[in-house]
Amino acid sequence: MTLPQKKDRFRLAHYCDGPRHFLPVSVRPLFAEDEDKELKELMKKLTSVSTVEKKLMVPMRDGVKLAADVYLPKGVAGSEGSAGSDSSAGSKTMLVPTIFWRTPYNFNKLRKSRLELMIPALERGFGFMIQNERGKFFSQGEWEILGFPRTDGYDTLDWIAAQEWSNGKVGTLGCSSSAEWQHALAATDHPAHAAMVPMGSGAGIGRVGEFWEQGNWYRGGVYQMLFGVWLYGVQNTQRPTFPDDIAREDMIRLSSYFDLAPEMPEVEWREQLEHLPLVDIMKDVDGPKGMYAEYIQRAPNDPAWYEGGLYHDNEPWGVPAYWFNSRQGHGFLDQAHRRLP
Repeated sequence: MTLPQKKDRFRLAHYCDGPRHFLPVSVRPLFAEDEDKELKELMKKLTSVSTVEKKLMVPMRDGVKLAADVYLPKGVAGSEGSAGSDSSAGSKTMLVPTIFWRTPYNFNKLRKSRLELMIPALERGFGFMIQNERGKFFSQGEWEILGFPRTDGYDTLDWIAAQEWSNGKVGTLGCSSSAEWQHALAATDHPAHAAMVPMGSGAGIGRVGEFWEQGNWYRGGVYQMLFGVWLYGVQNTQRPTFPDDIAREDMIRLSSYFDLAPEMPEVEWREQLEHLPLVDIMKDVDGPKGMYAEYIQRAPNDPAWYEGGLYHDNEPWGVPAYWFNSRQGHGFLDQAHRRLP
């Protein structure tokens, strides 16, 4: 196995997760146009270098199952039979390390940026697994910000390490929401967690010394308005779901024309963010019910911040990390970087 080339390592910083509603309306067509040009060729390349097992339902300790797609280098035996897989009869057992990308966002249709990460990894002999957090899209259960990293994250690493194609080593990769959960997972020191690349992951850090920003929810003790906009698109706790006992073959078929992605009405946030009281902003735009109503009423020292998925400075750290962050305007992250063991 070889590490990504220098130019690939620097390109990693451009592959952050995020819902498109968070972008200005005028910018979105530029992204769509850019992706359409190369998407077909990249998908063809992905098919040539890998086999895929789609909509694998990974069991958690409480019985909830989380949806995942697993891509393996050509020639490596798949994990669960042939349903949803293009693996051939000539596949052989070869143990590979796995790159694990976990996200609250839609991966039913792969983006150009994601493919540009997956293909080089598969060509270098890594498996690549993408999973939706609990309560998102085809995953069962109820969603929470950061997606229960100490339990769901840990249990998923158990599952990966136990697969016949796994060599027992997992590297977590992601940016923003797909990176922030990695800190709390690192605190559990899972034996399979060999390395992590948490790009732009400051919102996964709760308390560090005198900084009580609780996942960037606060800046200097003041609520940051961007989270209301973000949660408008992602806290869809009331959502259509499939039966828990649906056959995997049916899930794969249905996912080709029902991807469960919400189409949120446009909001003029420049005006809406001036609405008072803040606790009513989501209700005022007829937004989805969820955690915003609770979080907006918390103080920085609320004990509830220590019950979720944030990493705090009283926890251990057991995983080597390649750290990506923007320095501009995030001085507290520099402090966190120096203080973490």
